[in-house]
Amino acid sequence: MKRSAALLALAAMILMTGCSTVQIETDYDREADFSKYTTYRWIPHVKGTGDNPLMNDPLIESHVKNAVNAELARKGFVKLEEGDPDFLVAYYFTTRNRIDITNYYGYWYPWTNVYEYKEGTLILDMVDREQKQLLWRGWATDVLADRSRLNEQITNSVQKLLERYPPGAGKERASR
Repeated sequence: MKRSAALLALAAMILMTGCSTVQIETDYDREADFSKYTTYRWIPHVKGTGDNPLMNDPLIESHVKNAVNAELARKGFVKLEEGDPDFLVAYYFTTRNRIDITNYYGYWYPWTNVYEYKEGTLILDMVDREQKQLLWRGWATDVLADRSRLNEQITNSVQKLLERYPPGAGKERASR
């Protein structure tokens, strides 16, 4: 009986390890007046730089830009194709291999679970066009699923990131 409970607990832990939630972090210029930033344009990517193939992947670029454009439009920001925007947007995508090792001490014997996975971080930057100063940076980190779910993960990460842009738009405005 105790052994089957221990095996059930182990199976639950393994399943929970495989499920991840995106971790969001942001930082911004506390002196910036974000109310004056209403229009934007993308900073062009320099293709072929670095050793990260995901930064040179046109499908990932499309997924990121589509997700960001949709979220910014939903918030009332306007993307300009011509003219001078108020701010510029850039993204970066990094990956790294991770290993989590968990030791379990069971009733009869201890065991170790080793979980290897790839972690991805999507970084979004908002830059004041005139001052050429970083206004806001957000990054979302998550366990990368297979390629078929990458667009879904990017969209989810962008939505969660842009919940915090512009700073104070959520809680402070809701309390007024």
